[in-house]
Amino acid sequence: MATIYASPYLVDVLLTVDGKDCSFTISRAVYNRVYNKASTLILEIVGQHSIDLFHIGAPVSLRAARGVGEGANIRDNPPADIRSLHFEGFVRMVRPTDNGGLVTLADPLSLLSTSQIKDFKKNDYLGMDMYYAAASVIDDLNDTATSSGDTLGFYDYYGGKWLDTSRLKQGSDLIVTDDLDIFGFQTSKKFIDKLFANMYKTIDASDYLANEYQSNKVYYLPWYYNVSYGNVVDFYTIDLYNNVPRISLELNEDNQYILKDSMSTQIDTTRQVNSATVVSSINNSVSARHDDTASQALYGVKAAQYTSSSTEYDFLEDVARKYVERYKSPSNSYTVSTRHQLLLSPGDIVKVRLPTIGVDDVLPVLEVMTNLEGGYAEQKITFGERNLPTSELLTQLLQ
Repeated sequence: MATIYASPYLVDVLLTVDGKDCSFTISRAVYNRVYNKASTLILEIVGQHSIDLFHIGAPVSLRAARGVGEGANIRDNPPADIRSLHFEGFVRMVRPTDNGGLVTLADPLSLLSTSQIKDFKKNDYLGMDMYYAAASVIDDLNDTATSSGDTLGFYDYYGGKWLDTSRLKQGSDLIVTDDLDIFGFQTSKKFIDKLFANMYKTIDASDYLANEYQSNKVYYLPWYYNVSYGNVVDFYTIDLYNNVPRISLELNEDNQYILKDSMSTQIDTTRQVNSATVVSSINNSVSARHDDTASQALYGVKAAQYTSSSTEYDFLEDVARKYVERYKSPSNSYTVSTRHQLLLSPGDIVKVRLPTIGVDDVLPVLEVMTNLEGGYAEQKITFGERNLPTSELLTQLLQ
């Protein structure tokens, strides 16, 4: 897949397997990235003998850059504009065909899902910042060298680190408390996901302009995590309400790099809830329900039941109300495909003006699928609308 001349519109790809250059074996690569889960890379392999190079567990590195030699050989600290095309991971599945095959890889975050089941005890985390509690779980994984690590060949390559947590220094000021229902036997990923389900950054909108028509001026920004590049982990929030949001790009229908007829919108009611009942897990005779009659009149009843470790009716009612406020409306997502030099990542913020699908807003990038083929990089970008500014902070994990 190497290009033959330097061009700002062409992408040069370097792929190594077990440290050896195997770029010649691939005809196409599809890189999928989303928040709060492992990224995946799917390779189309050409040649019956080439597929043998991609054994299960093999460490694979993919680095790409515009033109030839422009950062493609930089592993540890790639330029910022190509970090979204820097993947490190393991072979997880091989599907041979008559003339090659398909290989599926996952980044090191996948190790959290397959980790040993552990008893996460309350006393080990009480009083900790949730941010650092989650980081400590990843560090504990780094301290575990097993026979699978020797097979994967990845652990030693990064000097004893499956995942690099060196950038996790911000903190969230959210403390692990006794009433959080997040402890017990589970995988590392499940515990981290429970922590993040309770992590919100509070924004006082009176400090800057934000949707002036809203009576509620307090916003709760959820925390997210992913591997930003290589094996480097980031925890982050997406602030859309600032006077000057950190916009990575402006998309409009006049941009030449937007592919024709690629824009689409989706209205999804899968997560919609306008009637929530929260039942105490300690005493199931104690419960509370909150309904949003306006939402029910528009969309019909969308009911759901959750549990909480609290036995206080007022608390259960407040949780039910906050959950309904967050999910009472259908979610809207938008998709657009771009080509050439646009390299976005989950967590980026884009200014979108697409009259064809009725969008004119500042929106977060939720998911990115990058297709590398024939020297070109084409991205399918999924982004969503603003979160509603409601008192939605969930102080209990809803299960």
